[in-house]
Amino acid sequence: MPRSAPDAHAARVICVLQGPSGDFFWRLRARLQARGVRVVRVNLCAGDRLDWPGPAFDFRDTPQHWPMFIERLMREEGVTDLLLLGEQRDYHRVAIAAARRLGVTVAVCELGYLRPDWLTLELDGMSAHSRFPREPAQIRAAAAGVPAPDDRRRFDGGFVREAVADVAYHLANLAFRWRYPHYRSHLPGQPVWLDLGIGLHMLRDLATRPAMTRRCACLAASARPFFLMPLQIESDFQIRAYSRYASVGDALREVVASFARHAPAHAHLAIKAHPREVVWRSWRRLAGELARAGGVADRVHYLDGGDLDRLIAASRGVVTVNSTVGLQALQRGRPVKTLGAAVYDVAGMTHGGDLDSFWSDPAPPDAALVRDFIALLAVSIQVRGSFYSRAGSTAALDEFAERLASGSVNRIRADA
Repeated sequence: MPRSAPDAHAARVICVLQGPSGDFFWRLRARLQARGVRVVRVNLCAGDRLDWPGPAFDFRDTPQHWPMFIERLMREEGVTDLLLLGEQRDYHRVAIAAARRLGVTVAVCELGYLRPDWLTLELDGMSAHSRFPREPAQIRAAAAGVPAPDDRRRFDGGFVREAVADVAYHLANLAFRWRYPHYRSHLPGQPVWLDLGIGLHMLRDLATRPAMTRRCACLAASARPFFLMPLQIESDFQIRAYSRYASVGDALREVVASFARHAPAHAHLAIKAHPREVVWRSWRRLAGELARAGGVADRVHYLDGGDLDRLIAASRGVVTVNSTVGLQALQRGRPVKTLGAAVYDVAGMTHGGDLDSFWSDPAPPDAALVRDFIALLAVSIQVRGSFYSRAGSTAALDEFAERLASGSVNRIRADA
């Protein structure tokens, strides 16, 4: 991750593949073109067409023909860079393989490692595929002189716009499936039903929020030492691609069993549901069954809501597969044990021992190393902004366009 000034702008041709993200990439096109970049777009489904109203190549053939189609397109259009919203979707993984055969640079964007109002833009991929340094000495050296980022929230997440864009994308795919008859979503099940399930979960959360807020506050303020396990979304590629678990339930089984066998008798475990999991995918029953089977039913608490920041601050440590909650916990000085691939799983930051040892002797993070890690992360592969809020997306678009047009993705900004 060299600390050098961005290269002078060179002629670039960027091919864009995305997913539900509203008009973010369509607006990015104008900024890239203003910098002399030609943008090639491929629509895989009607939702893509909805989000990209201009000229594009439409792929309507079977998945078996996709490898030949995307490699030929990149070769014939002279593509220099491939920009993807996430790298683990089936179509995207095939496109990445073709890009590597052709020497095309791959850039991936997603929600930020830092939360809440940051986005990620990095080469090759995220988590296990990230190029971000993992060795403490490398991190310290690269972060020398880099200031800590301003962690005050600048932009809202644009939740209503996000929800509308996501539902519109999936409804378009359902209504106009005949236009792209062979398209297959990466999501398990019908995406529209998943949207409905998330919406119902959030509505239920509104009804139970006061009681859950009181329950979480009581746990955080009590003298009982507790560990926190934030659950992740079942369909998330962080689980499906970057962990050894086939399901969130598998991770839950391992954690509760380990806690029952090895945690001190006075310790408690708080399991926090993900706010955007579908309503029918509740892990409450499984958590209760596992706790009873392990003889710790009175020490395992399932929380569907509540103040996450307060729980992190009051906990003895956080156990996670690879959620960004782990990074938030490190920033607050709390011990963290990861069970899957995570960009922040660095020696000296996360607990180096096994899960069983975490309950009795959780290793606290090296505060100076965490500060260097966050500072380096912010100036190299994070972009301040959001996909959906107007102000946040405008700020992010300008930075995305500059980094992509200049070939400076992953580099530390000279003015950092």
